[in-house]
Amino acid sequence: KTVPRRFAARGLFWWRAQLSSFIFQPLPPRRPGPGPRFGVSMHVRHDNSAEADPIPTDVYVAQATVAARMLAEASGEDGYVVSLFLATDTPATEASVVEAIARHNATSAFPIAVFPEEAGERRVGTHSRRHSHQEAEDIFRALGRLADADMFVGKFSSGVSRLIAELGCVSARFRHAPVSVDRKWGVTCP
Repeated sequence: KTVPRRFAARGLFWWRAQLSSFIFQPLPPRRPGPGPRFGVSMHVRHDNSAEADPIPTDVYVAQATVAARMLAEASGEDGYVVSLFLATDTPATEASVVEAIARHNATSAFPIAVFPEEAGERRVGTHSRRHSHQEAEDIFRALGRLADADMFVGKFSSGVSRLIAELGCVSARFRHAPVSVDRKWGVTCP
C-alpha cells in the first residue's frame, strides 16, 4: 500500500486508481461497443450473506435522486430526464430499485430513466462460486458502463464499488465525485 515517492502528493486513492485502470484496460477486441453515456450509474449489492445490516434500497435511490437533481439543474433544460445505468446482483434487487425510482418519478420534477444491466447470465451469490466465461465478460462490461457516467452511486465498503470509483476517476469520466451510501470516502476526482 505504498505510493512511489514521486506520486506521493497525489495520494493512495489516485495511485490505486492508476493501477486499476491499467489492469482493467481491455484489449481492443474485448472493448464493449459504443453505448449511451449515462448521467448516473449505480451499483446496488444485497447478496452478501456475511453483511449483518445491508443498506436499504431506498438509501441508494435517495442518493440517485439527489444526483439526478444536480445533473438536471446543471443541464438548464426544462423536462431534462436523467439516465441511470443500474447494475445489481439479483432480479429482485433490480425490481425493487426500478419500483422505487418509479415512485420517485411520480412526484418529482427531476425524472430518472432506468437502464438495467443487460447481463447474459444473472450473477447470484457471486462471492461463493466460480464464474462462467459469459459471466466474466458481463462483469467487465458492467464495470466499464458503471465507470462511464457523470456520477456514480455505490457502497464503498464494497471493493467493486471502490474499483468503479477508481476507474471513473482515473479516466476523468466522472463530472462529479462518486457518492457512497455507507461511509465517507476520500476521492481525488471532480
